[in-house]
Amino acid sequence: MLPGIGAVLLWSLSVAFTRGISETIGRYNAAAIIYLCSGILLTVIKYRRVSIYKVIFSGPVNWRLLVCAVFFSGSYLSYYTAVGSASTRAQVLEAGLINYLWPTLTALAAIPIMRIKPRIVLFAGITTALAGVVLVLRPQDSSMLHTSSGTEFSVLFTRLCALSAAVCWALYSALTGRWRTRNVNNVPFFMLITGIAAVFFAVLKPHTPVFTPVSVTELIILLCSSSAATMLWGTAMQGNGMYRAVLLSNFIPLISTVFSAYYLRTPLQKSILFGCILICAGTFLSNKQKKQSSTAYK
Repeated sequence: MLPGIGAVLLWSLSVAFTRGISETIGRYNAAAIIYLCSGILLTVIKYRRVSIYKVIFSGPVNWRLLVCAVFFSGSYLSYYTAVGSASTRAQVLEAGLINYLWPTLTALAAIPIMRIKPRIVLFAGITTALAGVVLVLRPQDSSMLHTSSGTEFSVLFTRLCALSAAVCWALYSALTGRWRTRNVNNVPFFMLITGIAAVFFAVLKPHTPVFTPVSVTELIILLCSSSAATMLWGTAMQGNGMYRAVLLSNFIPLISTVFSAYYLRTPLQKSILFGCILICAGTFLSNKQKKQSSTAYK
């Protein structure tokens, strides 16, 4: 349970700092630095006495490892794209809340992947969480109803990237739980793959980095917190307390939204706050879904 708590607290701070370094260092530049450095550091720590080639490429689990790597990398790259492409800081809060649908989506994905029998409370939670997202995404005033096609595309792109991040992380979490006896929680390897992919995107979409004391501090905080939170979450997903860890994630949207609004100096609209509360409530209801003990891990 403690690994889940640590991951939740660290992730709650990520949206604000990610937006900060996206504006100065660049979203893909920052992602490449964070995940390459984190991957190398964690690889050295975890495999200092073991052949990493043997760990990653031996045995019949290769395809499972690669599937988890795809969803892991896809989630983080989509997340950085969403936060970095938001045209305003208010849209950053929206993207963050859409991304925080992942606890509800994890509970939903666990039904077919982990062979869990669905309960009515799960569908009530999904409905509540989606109602919160609709409330968050509705125009704040009449002037927002009349925007150019370019602006509309930018907003839609940001929202779709945030949703993609949520879906990918839900699938990664559920599959990690499904294959927890198959040695698929190779977070250092996943981070290296994410960092390499981020370098590719940074080349395709270059951004001249601006290093300031604030941006360097934000980068260091994200570098440390990303490594720690991801390792802690992977540990929580592979333990018996998976659903307790997911339950703790109920508090991420609220903590993150309030902190991000304060840090980014963005007014916290009532619709965003109420939508956030609905998402938290929907996540809580979704995670009342009990884990079954039948053939989930066979």
